[in-house]
Amino acid sequence: MRVLIVQLQSSLPVETNGLLVTAVEQELDKADQYFTVLQRSNLEDLFSEVALSYEDWMSEYKGSSEAVAKMQGLTADHILFLKMGRSGSEFFISADVTKIETTEKMSTTYESDTDLASLRINKIPKLVSAIVKKHFESIVHIKTGVNKVNCSIRDMNDPNGFRRDFTINGAHTLDMPYGVYNLTFKKKNYRDQAVPLKVNDPREEVTFHSQRKEAMIILNGRPKSVNIEIDGEPVAKEFPLQKIYPEGKYSIVVKKLGYSEWTKKVEIWDQQDQVFQNIVLKRPPRMGAMVKSAFLPGFGQYSLGYKKKGLVTGTGYVLAAGVGIFAFQQHKLALDEYNQLSEIYENMESGDFDAARDEALSAHSRLKLWDIVRISGAVSAGSIWVWSGIDTWFSSGIPKSHALHMDVSTNGVSLSYVF
Repeated sequence: MRVLIVQLQSSLPVETNGLLVTAVEQELDKADQYFTVLQRSNLEDLFSEVALSYEDWMSEYKGSSEAVAKMQGLTADHILFLKMGRSGSEFFISADVTKIETTEKMSTTYESDTDLASLRINKIPKLVSAIVKKHFESIVHIKTGVNKVNCSIRDMNDPNGFRRDFTINGAHTLDMPYGVYNLTFKKKNYRDQAVPLKVNDPREEVTFHSQRKEAMIILNGRPKSVNIEIDGEPVAKEFPLQKIYPEGKYSIVVKKLGYSEWTKKVEIWDQQDQVFQNIVLKRPPRMGAMVKSAFLPGFGQYSLGYKKKGLVTGTGYVLAAGVGIFAFQQHKLALDEYNQLSEIYENMESGDFDAARDEALSAHSRLKLWDIVRISGAVSAGSIWVWSGIDTWFSSGIPKSHALHMDVSTNGVSLSYVF
């Protein structure tokens, strides 16, 4: 800003006015990155009248053709009007910055002190600093949308210039001098972001577009239909899988009934995909499952992952075998009872022959009933045992090149099963 200093009316001594004006000029010279103070020796006739008020001076400037002609040839773009005086027990100084081209008052600043020396030494620097703040600083609003974002600001043209380091929780506002800056945003698990910023307006806005550090987990294999879990969460029911995850460690589990689980612990880094293209789920050892099934029907199926089927089969076998064993014991008791009653009936010489015969017949009926239950329990348990073995065999899988052909000759039906 190229400025001319104009002293307006003052109730203070001339020497005091001169000291205050000189102090303002010195502060403006210190802020040479913002101000160039122009001499007005060739315009003394235009500014010689110091008793005018700001309004009077502006009125004269607007209405005087001589003033207009001289100001049009002036290289300054702003006038700094200084007004000094005393109000009660305090000394004061105010500054109005006016744009020459439009005569618009751009800003007004004011400082006061009970001590004149303190006004000159302590308050005039604040006065000039306030002018700088109003004309050469921007209110910069930074939005992040997420918390705990570390922000670093550096002046791109001056390594020793404006610099700040702070943490943003959602949003932050600060005052920044006009200039060109580089803003660097950093947040854990997010990509760093550098944003160039040219500050030359009273208000600026910067947005940190948060991008997580992430990569893709890619899985492909066979069989196609599977259950895929990542960190315990079901994510897919078939191959292939392509899913983006934040940078970090994950546990992958691929499941299918009748197959051994495929598990893998992985750690993914930003933009570094984890790819597994040849996952092959394997069948558990067949012979181990068959031995378990022979030991206890349903146990082999349960060990293959068919837990519900294994529990139902095992429970059915235990119940059938239990009924068969109980019926066998009852059949033995019924047989002893029948033999005893038959012998009594056959050896009777006198008495109620009909009653003895009826008791023997009832015992015979019970014997036949327990015989049926005994055989049914044994057949059921045996059938379950055989079926469990067959189902365990097929559940554990056979190569596709083999087929099992079962012929039922009683009705001529031919059953073919291919895994």
